[in-house]
Amino acid sequence: MASKKSKQSRMKDVRETKKFGKEKKSGVGKGLTGREVAGTGAKRYNPSGKFKSELQVIGDSLFQMGFTYVKDKSQHHKFKHITCRFCQTSFGMTPSDHRVIKNIVSTIKKMCQTQCVPPIPLDKIPAQLFSIKMAGLIETENEPTILDVLNEITKRVKLSAQVGRESREELRRMADRKGITLGDLIEDMMEVYQKTQ
Repeated sequence: MASKKSKQSRMKDVRETKKFGKEKKSGVGKGLTGREVAGTGAKRYNPSGKFKSELQVIGDSLFQMGFTYVKDKSQHHKFKHITCRFCQTSFGMTPSDHRVIKNIVSTIKKMCQTQCVPPIPLDKIPAQLFSIKMAGLIETENEPTILDVLNEITKRVKLSAQVGRESREELRRMADRKGITLGDLIEDMMEVYQKTQ
């Protein structure tokens, strides 16, 4: 009876080592890489498609945070945290564009802070995950800055400001004393302000 039990446990060990990629056919164990961590299901996570590299970074980041990959029958990648049953996320196998990748990263960040018990702090989330979200924002050197956009807006649109009744009356009195229009008075004030700053 004991030999039968030990034979079953040895068969189980052999199946597990083959499952997680620790054993070659020659019987010599192979080292695990960062993506092939025993027990995490990392070996089964194999993204494909146009955004393969981004999905691989997302998967590697999730494995570093303690998630396991769960094979899903639908067309989704599914990750569950080892210790918290509420902490899980899934996303499509073939994202359509870069905005979907950014949404996946945002969802993971939000999930780590709200669904996980205890919450995973931002400093424990790998920085490479956030670099994906920022990718594409600085693709070319000739992209307009915020100042360029504001300058373009002021060239095309007339700006108006709300001035209180008392302040408006005071400005009119000052313009009447000098014998100029209200617009000229404001321009003079702007010149003085620029010189003194």
